[in-house]
Amino acid sequence: MFDTVSKIAASAYDAASQLTELAMLAQRPVLDDGKTDLHATALKALDTIERQVTLGLPLVPSTTAVSAIFDALTHATNRGIDDRKMLLEEVLIVLAKLPKESLLGQVLENNIVALFYKDLPHPPSTFLGRPPLLPPYSSMSSSSRSSSTTVSPSSSLFLNGKSKLNGNGSGPMNGAYGTSPATEGQATEHATPYPPPDVFSGKPYAHRMPDGSNNNPLFPDLGRAGMPYARSVAPTTPVPVSALPDAGVVFDVLLRRNNFKEHPSQISSMFFAFANIIIHSLFRTSRQQNTINDTSSYLDLSPLYGHNEEQQNNVRIKDGRGLMKEDTFADERLLMMPEATGALLVLFCRNHNYIARHILLINERQKFRQPEELASNQRAMEEQDDEIFNKARLVNCGYFMQVILGDYLSSILGTVREGSDWCLDPLQTIRTSSHELVPRGEGNVISVEFNLLYRWHATLSKQDEEWLTNDVFGHIFPGKSPDALTPRDFGMAVRSWMSKFSKDPGEWEFGSLKRQRDGKFRDEDLARVMKEATTNVAGAFGAQGVPPVLRVVEIMAIEEARSWGVCSLNEFRKFMGLKPYESFEEWNPDPNIHLPAMRLYGDIEHLELYVGLQAEETKSPRPGAGLCPGFTISRAILADAICLVRGDRFLTTDFTPFNLTSWGYQDCARDLNNGSMGGQLSKLLMRTLPDHFDDQSIYAHFPMLTPPAMQQILTKLGTKDKYNWEMNPNPTAIKVVESAVATKKVLETWRDFPTAYGPFMKDITKGYGMYLAWNDTLKHRRDRLLIRDSLFSPGRLDKYAKFYFDKTRELIMEKSFVFVQGDVRAVDIVRDVVNLVPVHWVSKHVAGLPLKTRDNPHGAHTETEVYQMCAVMFECVTDPSLQSLPSDLTIVLRFMFLNTRPVAGWSLRERSQKFSHLFLGEIKAHLEHIARGNFSIAGLRDSLMHLIVHQDDHAHDFLRTLYSMNTTASLDELAYTVLGTVVASVPNYGQAAAHVINFYLEEKHRAQKEHICRLALRVDDESDRLLTGYVLEALRLDPQTSGLFRSCASDTEVDQGDGTKLKVKKGERVFVSLAKANRDPAKFGPDNEHIIDPERPHSDYLLFGHGAQKLLGDEFVEKTMPQVIRAVFSKKNIRRAPGRSGQLNRFTIDWHGTPRHLYINSKGMITPWPESLVVQYDV
Repeated sequence: MFDTVSKIAASAYDAASQLTELAMLAQRPVLDDGKTDLHATALKALDTIERQVTLGLPLVPSTTAVSAIFDALTHATNRGIDDRKMLLEEVLIVLAKLPKESLLGQVLENNIVALFYKDLPHPPSTFLGRPPLLPPYSSMSSSSRSSSTTVSPSSSLFLNGKSKLNGNGSGPMNGAYGTSPATEGQATEHATPYPPPDVFSGKPYAHRMPDGSNNNPLFPDLGRAGMPYARSVAPTTPVPVSALPDAGVVFDVLLRRNNFKEHPSQISSMFFAFANIIIHSLFRTSRQQNTINDTSSYLDLSPLYGHNEEQQNNVRIKDGRGLMKEDTFADERLLMMPEATGALLVLFCRNHNYIARHILLINERQKFRQPEELASNQRAMEEQDDEIFNKARLVNCGYFMQVILGDYLSSILGTVREGSDWCLDPLQTIRTSSHELVPRGEGNVISVEFNLLYRWHATLSKQDEEWLTNDVFGHIFPGKSPDALTPRDFGMAVRSWMSKFSKDPGEWEFGSLKRQRDGKFRDEDLARVMKEATTNVAGAFGAQGVPPVLRVVEIMAIEEARSWGVCSLNEFRKFMGLKPYESFEEWNPDPNIHLPAMRLYGDIEHLELYVGLQAEETKSPRPGAGLCPGFTISRAILADAICLVRGDRFLTTDFTPFNLTSWGYQDCARDLNNGSMGGQLSKLLMRTLPDHFDDQSIYAHFPMLTPPAMQQILTKLGTKDKYNWEMNPNPTAIKVVESAVATKKVLETWRDFPTAYGPFMKDITKGYGMYLAWNDTLKHRRDRLLIRDSLFSPGRLDKYAKFYFDKTRELIMEKSFVFVQGDVRAVDIVRDVVNLVPVHWVSKHVAGLPLKTRDNPHGAHTETEVYQMCAVMFECVTDPSLQSLPSDLTIVLRFMFLNTRPVAGWSLRERSQKFSHLFLGEIKAHLEHIARGNFSIAGLRDSLMHLIVHQDDHAHDFLRTLYSMNTTASLDELAYTVLGTVVASVPNYGQAAAHVINFYLEEKHRAQKEHICRLALRVDDESDRLLTGYVLEALRLDPQTSGLFRSCASDTEVDQGDGTKLKVKKGERVFVSLAKANRDPAKFGPDNEHIIDPERPHSDYLLFGHGAQKLLGDEFVEKTMPQVIRAVFSKKNIRRAPGRSGQLNRFTIDWHGTPRHLYINSKGMITPWPESLVVQYDV
């Protein structure tokens, strides 16, 4: 009894919720463009509620927070903040829990970013020494200009207040752009390694220079490679070097690791492999002069691209495509690092080449040409290669930045542990209360203090320590104890070892990785390295944590710091606004550390910076603290991270769609709905190693924390079961069939080659519905016959054909606009017509979706919303090539049929589930009304729904037939079957119609177009037959889908029609190339496959599959699409609009050997669906 009452109450609650939502949607105004974002707003509101429930209240008063705030108010401007009271962590965790668009959160974040940015001086106050000198640019050879260690400084850094811009467009320029010669032996004000830029074109500043110069156009040498380190803190405590303890003794007493201690937050080795790339991007002390930094002071991926022109040229191919050599990086130092660091750089190299290929393919500004077209013009090829290479580098550095913000910084702050996708955003424009802008893009110069801060040898994992001891030091110093090594021994041996590597980085090998014949590393090996680094827990920060094998390296660091004359630990803390330590015990309460430190240094004010940072007491894991280094490092790295990103022009003021291309700008953007809590490293792993990291792999989504740690976190959050915890999935091989004979064989023997859609359908339909996904004979036959007999019963196809003709004409009239002259009209035939016609059909005749139109302003969904929601669900199951997502409302069809690549899978699945729930509620309400009558709760709900949204009952005819013919399926199964029919009937129909129209608007098909225009004005059986033939021929030669995937259920052979057989093993996937099968010369004749023949027998076509799982839509398309084409081509003088608006914005990729079209939408993102094609006609 109680259960029955509960079910009735739950049903009533669901009904009330649905009606309330429909009422809200019905009240929206009808927009002229048919677009609205209320669905997205409603879903965002639900996401916000769910997020807040997960994270908890952001503001929870505590004695700890009150004490920290009181300390800051009292001491921030004098003694310094006591960082042991955790004020920063308290504020950061509040930010992580506040709603994403909270005004309080925005104000707090802006103030924190401004605070961190102002922690360091911009530009630096002083430097370690003068820069190297060079004669002016005009007297320099190109070879001397490429060397980062011999380039003169910009005058702007060393002006002494004298130089300034002339302000005159002609004539000599002093200061930043000056080129006047310098007096020998004097620091030059005017020498610069580059010619004066064209201040009007801005071309010299459009991309990163190889050595990092020109990041700040007014201070071109700020942060350039080959410049001195800055000094952030002037040391004022007099401590003679003779009074400092021996560096070796300091290491042995305070730093040497005796026992490995796991990182308390279970941060993985992958975190520090990535940190290695950051560190080596910023620090490269010159071997000739240790005050010089031989790399730039920017996060420009210089370990990948090189720190000067010579290094950069060594990693480039220069064939007009902007590519790098396969699996290559430029910095030889990383060959001595744990192999995960080099493997990560290899993935960034692959990402660069992926980006470069897409920039050329998309060709956004139509300025690039294929390299073979430039073979006779070497200069043009070089210029194109430079432009593509540098744009790809900007995008790749954007990826690098997003990994820093979304993965690296989030791990430092521990926000993943709280289930939060928030991270600090240092890139945004910030105005203070006085309306002043907080600077961005002003440049950086790395300081010696931060050079010492980023030496994190204590975090080496147990496995990496063993590798370093046995495979590196054991090889370089055979039979020699690490304790016996001197700095001189180390330098000579390392130089000798490094000299054995080829001068061509494309031949380098490292760790256990070996190159194949094609020059690439095996995907399996790279994936293994990545997963092992994710599995291996890093070491903990803190005293007595550095492996003994690095003793000589640590001694060199201590002595180098002394040679630089850096400040003491307390002086650095004062500089950072922190309370200085009053005793060694306060610095580190462990008596095993502070007592020997006191005996070594005597006075806490004498504790040198490097040792003080490394042996300081460390933080414990808590909200806002995930990295858990020493307290001073923890505070300083946040300031440095903000300054590095915010100070880089190419990551802030010039990080624009114009510079990166619209596609590139979107491609490196964070996706907060990707299952990684906004992390970007997952996208890199899935893109470059797609067969080894699926869209649910825990190793891809959270590689910077170990899987056991993530299991605890996700169990607490209730999302553990959404992820795949398998470390080594077996990638499945893909076999390709292209001939008509083989295609028919695979498609008709569907028990041997079942569909691959089932697992994806379960995510949307919970295992119900959609006969094309069934490989179960009985279920497949039941659902197929049920749809065929109820939807395509006698007489209905003719009615549908008339509907498609009338609706196409109606939309053309409604959406057309006057084009220049009054007697010319224009319409976007794709966006506003053929994409929307099937939306009206499924809404009116199939599912009963309440459309909001001018005729029915109280409907719930606009035409565009329904189209976009259907398109997303379809794509999620079968698209193996898309890496970018469209807007939030483009999700449902994509998930069901086009998703076989991992990058977009998570986000598509999550959104598809939300949209399918929305549609299913409306479909099921209709079915329950039919099943239970007018006076049931379901009947009343459906009646009220019709009343609210002013909906007609046309769909009830089909649904009533469907229900009456059903004998075994439940209402849920019927609802999902209807949903599958809706999803399969909208975007692919619109795409097919767009292809047909575009095909016959081509100039080379003028004769066929003129014939179609004549046929369109006739109304007889012959014109219908010929129009159908033209539709089928266009789809044969420009297919809506290029191919299908099938799985192999058992070992078998496929006859390919040429006397050969293709062996396919159980578990392998088969790509069936419909595009090539429909052009098979063996079937159509060697010279006839390209000929347009509208009278070709229909049995020749393989457009809709074949056999039992052939789409039911073939007869439907053959009946309705000719009427759409009739309505379009009956317009007088139908033609393309001038310019690019009259063209489909698409490009062609190679899809398992088959050409396939992809499209660029209005936001610059890749999509499988055509979005726009404007045509004109006369009236």
